[in-house]
Amino acid sequence: MLHIGDIHFKYINRDYSHIVKRDSSFPSKLSRVLSSDGCSSVIGNLTDEMNGNPLVILLSGDLCVRGDTEDFRNCLKFLRLIPQDFFISDPFQKVFIVPGNHDIDRREFAEDSILPKFRPMIDALKENNFPEMPLDSIRTEEIFGEDSVRALIITINSCYGCGERRCYPEKIREVIGNLLDKDPNCKDFEDLDTPMFNRENVDALASCIRNIDNNCIPVILSHHNLLTQSTPKLELYAELINSGYMRDILIGLNRPILYLHGHLHDDPIEIISSPNFKNSKIICISAPLLFPNTEFGSRNFGFNKIKIYYTNNKTPIGCEVINNKFADLSPKKNSVRIRFWDLPHTIALITDQEREILKLIEREMYLTDLKNASDKKTGQISSLDEIEKLIDELDWLGLVEYNKGSDTNPLGMRKVCKVVI
Repeated sequence: MLHIGDIHFKYINRDYSHIVKRDSSFPSKLSRVLSSDGCSSVIGNLTDEMNGNPLVILLSGDLCVRGDTEDFRNCLKFLRLIPQDFFISDPFQKVFIVPGNHDIDRREFAEDSILPKFRPMIDALKENNFPEMPLDSIRTEEIFGEDSVRALIITINSCYGCGERRCYPEKIREVIGNLLDKDPNCKDFEDLDTPMFNRENVDALASCIRNIDNNCIPVILSHHNLLTQSTPKLELYAELINSGYMRDILIGLNRPILYLHGHLHDDPIEIISSPNFKNSKIICISAPLLFPNTEFGSRNFGFNKIKIYYTNNKTPIGCEVINNKFADLSPKKNSVRIRFWDLPHTIALITDQEREILKLIEREMYLTDLKNASDKKTGQISSLDEIEKLIDELDWLGLVEYNKGSDTNPLGMRKVCKVVI
């Protein structure tokens, strides 16, 4: 899965809109036009990952700034050109997108419906053959990887209350209304935003997750983060106003859940759990800004690649978050492994073959030494690749510590030691 965070297209390159209108062969000009601000490095890596045929691409909102419909359209055109043929296949099978607080057109606020403020986005998505985004309901789709492994993608709108005067406390609603009547584009209104989930949507999301078995991992995509961000915010309502309800519901499901979001312009990974629900684990993964921009003063940009790992019996055991980061314009990949299950639950997932190899680990050992011990015990010749696969899964289960190191580290020289006796 490729997870792309905020884009804020207006600040990438101010010449792009002009080029896209004039010249449909824009991709051939990417290096010349965007190399000065590091965008070409991101584009090259993103193109390589897309050419690797990822199962899905997850866009967590904020394609434009302050509801600029023209920039939103240009951003969609831009994405379709990386690479040019990616969106030829059915986009509903490949792309998931949610609205961000910057994407909505606050001038279209209506007293009787939330839909008008999203209408420009909906029209732009249809024009560019993108799938619909969730508005007043959730969107779900089960996806299948190799060997019939499964994940359930759920998209939910966290901007349901954004731009909504009716969400303000009654005492200040009239004051804000008067301010907006004088200046509909007043930035102060955006600083006083009210991002929130529709409670019925949260309940529907929970119902969907309850109806899937433990061999299917839920992946939720939204724009806003569930926890308070680390950067102090002076603005009122800078965070989700009902994130606590969502956290309560998800923890009560008592299972591992991936929650992917943007909004922070940074890439923290945070885990929410509860001692009252032993198997609860909400893994919150933020994608950084896709491209650098001076407006937000961030030099940390890029995108995430997320891999979900499964046991031989198709049980999801963890995920790896590979952050394609381009801090200071230099590409760098950071990889983090996150286990879905903790001891003692994981002991029940060990196969007989893994149990036998675990018995042979008496101290810190090189994989070569472990292979020799296994061959001597069984009287058969095993390959290092077979041994490594068993050790890697035991590491996911938390039963060994495996010094896998980089891919350049010789396989036989990697070390393993037993954690559980």
